[in-house]
Amino acid sequence: MKPKVLVIVGPTASGKTSLALKVASLLPRCSIISVDARQAYKELSILTGKDIPKRLPKGTNIYGSDLLDTGEEVNIASFVKKVKPIIKDNLANGTPLILVGGSGLYIKALTSDLSDIYIPPDQELRDKLSHFSLDGLQRELKKINAQLFDQLNNSDRNNPRRLIRHIEKCLSSKKPSTPTPPLAQFNWIGLNLSKATQKKLIEKRVRERIKQGAVQEVKAIRKAYPKTKSPLFTSLGVKEITSYLNGDITQTKLVSLWTQSEVGYARRQNVWFKKQASIIWYDESKDREVLAQELARDLKKQK
Repeated sequence: MKPKVLVIVGPTASGKTSLALKVASLLPRCSIISVDARQAYKELSILTGKDIPKRLPKGTNIYGSDLLDTGEEVNIASFVKKVKPIIKDNLANGTPLILVGGSGLYIKALTSDLSDIYIPPDQELRDKLSHFSLDGLQRELKKINAQLFDQLNNSDRNNPRRLIRHIEKCLSSKKPSTPTPPLAQFNWIGLNLSKATQKKLIEKRVRERIKQGAVQEVKAIRKAYPKTKSPLFTSLGVKEITSYLNGDITQTKLVSLWTQSEVGYARRQNVWFKKQASIIWYDESKDREVLAQELARDLKKQK
């Protein structure tokens, strides 16, 4: 019988990390893996919301953040390569494990077989496609694989980076590897909030991050890496803070625009997660303390 691994997902500001820590506090030992494409970077800890308390529950370790330097490029394959050994080590020594995050495809790649993530980047092709307009990229993908293009959601169809990756995978001579069985029984739960509650919590968190020093973080990293085109600089809030630092907007407008970006991202997360049939959802009416006890009890059963 495969060991159970708890997977906590949901949109931004839904309380995923908080719940994971509550569950961990009820176990003699536990490992939490943060699955977030931007929190994998060492910098911008405040802006990306790592939310790791200074004092962890006894016997608890957190992995998955601070894996990459600013100049490195994060993608699903590189993240899986770094994190999968951590999962294997914890499963081997019997440590209860929780995956927590909002980067859906990254979590899916860790918990199931997505063999095409190992198709390597083709830098020459990427350089060529970088000169294409959005419309040009869409036409190119339609020409190569119209069926795939028709299956894409609006977000993917209008994201040049994702379109380039789809074209890259379609043109690759490297075939996906043979599917491998999952490492464990991954039990997904999702945290859901009403739109009103979600927006309120997101705005509160944006204000807190500004107060904690997110603006200073962005200013410092822009100064340290003036010519670096890192995916880290596409993190939510960076564009808005940069406009504020340039004197283009007020702090009030910064809060408003950053909040809008986060709300839009949460909406896209919800769309993706709602398509995953294996997720058991809990809304805000479910007491989080009670839920944590239930989840911890389930993890203990396998001992």
